Order: sequence, then structure tokens, then C-alpha cells
Amino acid sequence: MDITSLFIEVVQEDMNSKSAKKSSLIKEWLTKDAVPQSILIRCGNWMETFLVKCLGDKNKLDLLKKKGRNMIITVDGEDHQIDLLGQMEDGVLITREIKCNLDLDRGKTRDTLRREEQIERGLEEQFDVSVDGGIFCPFYYGTIKKDGKFGMIFGMQWFIDTFELDFTVEDFQKIGKSEKLHKLLGL
Repeated sequence: MDITSLFIEVVQEDMNSKSAKKSSLIKEWLTKDAVPQSILIRCGNWMETFLVKCLGDKNKLDLLKKKGRNMIITVDGEDHQIDLLGQMEDGVLITREIKCNLDLDRGKTRDTLRREEQIERGLEEQFDVSVDGGIFCPFYYGTIKKDGKFGMIFGMQWFIDTFELDFTVEDFQKIGKSEKLHKLLGL
């Protein structure tokens, strides 16, 4: 067997043995199949900014130090970006790692969970408060679901209920279907 045939055999075996990757949650939200990867990445960044702005005066990221465009906490000599930090009652900070993509490999999942644990510990130590942390996916529209990788995923309904926001999951879904947004993104 020549090396080209051998390589093709390896590729075919691999392609046949792996399940198809899930569709992008952002693509599903935008209700479009053909969305360039660069737009998907930027949408993830815009989503983080949008969700923080939704918190209004419940947003507590200003308690942290700024590094570049990110708000960070230093724990054990490592800087960690905090995506979402809010407060509804004295003595309790709510932090969430925002994930627009839940289809991560084992290493990235492990790193995400480790980082979230360090952030929680760092906030507790720095501010002497209780910290409620976890993973938040705005494209899971429910409240909370068990997840084999992350343990628990908090969804959009949790976000709306927890921070007493004045929009619904349906309102959020309409944003992704907006023709005005599609035109702006060139979709």
C-alpha cells in the first residue's frame, strides 16, 4: 500500500468513527446555516457584552480590575477573566462563565471548570462574600439542566428570573431572527 492510500484509509476510518459535530448554537439562534466563523466568534463577544449590559445596576464587574478590555481577578498568581458578575442581595455575588459553545473537548472543559472554581474562591477571599458560580449558556433557553461535562448549565430563563429582567426568552430568541441584525451582519 502506498503512503497516500494509507493516509486516506486513516482519514476515512476517523471520519466514519466520529459523530458529527453539533451545529453552532449561535447559527441556530440566528436561524442561518451559512455564517462565517469570524462572525460567530464576534457574536460570542457581542453576546457577553450584551448580557452584562442587561444587568444594569446589578452588574458588579466594576469591582474588579481592568486588563485590556476584560475585567479580571488574580488568583494564585493567575489572571482570570470574569464574564458575568452580578449581585441581587448583600453578601452574595453571582458569577457565571458565559459559554456560547458547549461542544468543548475534555481539556477545554476541564480548564473551564478549574477556572470557574478559582474565580469563585478568589471572589470569596477578596470580597468576603458568598459566591454563586457556574456555567451559563444563553442558547439553552430553560432554567438549569444537568450536563455530563459541566455538571450544571444555567440557561436564559435562569438569567431572566435571577436578575429580574424585563424581557422573555421569546424576546431574546427574536433578536436572533431579526432581519435588521441579519442585514447588519451581512447574512
